[in-house]
Amino acid sequence: MRMHAQTAMIENGFVHIPESAPWLAEYLHEMTVFPNGKHDDQVDSTAQFLDWFKKPFPGQNIFELYQREHELKHQSEPERRKPPRPVNVRVQAPPGIGAVQTFSGRHINVGPDGIVEMSEGDAFYLISAGWTILGDA
Repeated sequence: MRMHAQTAMIENGFVHIPESAPWLAEYLHEMTVFPNGKHDDQVDSTAQFLDWFKKPFPGQNIFELYQREHELKHQSEPERRKPPRPVNVRVQAPPGIGAVQTFSGRHINVGPDGIVEMSEGDAFYLISAGWTILGDA
């Protein structure tokens, strides 16, 4: 059940593993034969880590503040004068996607038209997985 709760995060491309590592073959084997394999330690620890990773961490707000300050510091004067961009955008899901687990931890069901509204930050991480930004919400 713990691993099932993480499948959307994996399927949407938020989980990356190295292309080569001494432990990679054994890890991938255990992940792919689960739940019918002899062992499930790697699966269990992966599921627990992904669940932990989605939760806010202590000091996250200060991290986000420093990140915004850094971005502002590196903008040109005309860019700084522009009004803030919209918080939400409309995105089109690739065919066959029924739900998405966003980077910020939201679970969003995708309707038949494939269009959903989410924060610009969450949409940013889905572009590499084939999602298309349609515009401001």
